Amino acid sequence: MPNFEPRTPATKPRTPAPIPNPATVPIRGFRPPIHMRERICAFGENGTGKTAALLDIIKLNRATGGDAQLYHIESDWGSMDRMLGAPTSRFTGIRDRVHLYQVETWEEWVNATEAIRAVARPHDWVGVDFVTDAWEAVQRYYTQVIKGDVPENYFLEHKRRYEVRKAELLKANRAGEVKGEDTGYDGTDWKVIKTMYDTWWVSLYGRMRPHLFLIARERDLREKFHPDDKTTQAAYKGVGVVPKGEGKLANGPDTVCHMSTNGRGAFYMTTLKDRERVLVRNVDMDKGFARVYLQDVAGWVLR
Repeated sequence: MPNFEPRTPATKPRTPAPIPNPATVPIRGFRPPIHMRERICAFGENGTGKTAALLDIIKLNRATGGDAQLYHIESDWGSMDRMLGAPTSRFTGIRDRVHLYQVETWEEWVNATEAIRAVARPHDWVGVDFVTDAWEAVQRYYTQVIKGDVPENYFLEHKRRYEVRKAELLKANRAGEVKGEDTGYDGTDWKVIKTMYDTWWVSLYGRMRPHLFLIARERDLREKFHPDDKTTQAAYKGVGVVPKGEGKLANGPDTVCHMSTNGRGAFYMTTLKDRERVLVRNVDMDKGFARVYLQDVAGWVLR
């Protein structure tokens, strides 16, 4: 696989530094009350403040004397550039803190994750926008690179063969010729795809040292997760982010936030899953995500 380098406005990755001992090395700026890694998923419709929430954390960290960096994997190309480059943006002052990795192929997803793991420190942040696109990318990689076909044709052909074999078995069973329901397909494709995806996810979710902020489209999660459905909270606690079409992958952010807006400049947040913290509903985000959630709910402090 080729080496992956971040594109503008990112700077080249720094030389990996020794892993500091959180108990002995003071962290300046906005920080958690104890050494605790945040793993947050924010989802909502376009324009509900998901990316702004992540940038707000870096902005407040800088304003309070911290040096936290944001390493951002982006499949929604241009979203971060617009947030950082608009003349009226309140985030132009943190461009030098944002290291952007634009991805499309599965190889780029994997390479970006490994590049970030090499340089990110425990008090930095890693953003992923949109995390559900990784599930689509690994399917494309498996079918196109490994199997030599496009996903639609490959899986449609499997479905066609499955239906033909099923019809043949039904006919044979009725005639008393054979017994059983062997359709000739053991699900090997999905087992391989899930293993590839889980391996990447563990490297991002379980082996990363920095804080993690995942961004997902609302439509990708809506059928599994509705903020007004109380049964969803119980169903979601052991699952976390659910890639479209697959609900059993090893995904489980500690905090899940639904972001919304009234369309007139006001933004709101509802937490549907949040470790042992108090769940909040339709909280006004006028003070920004860093203060409204991390400070007021999660107990982060200003050093």
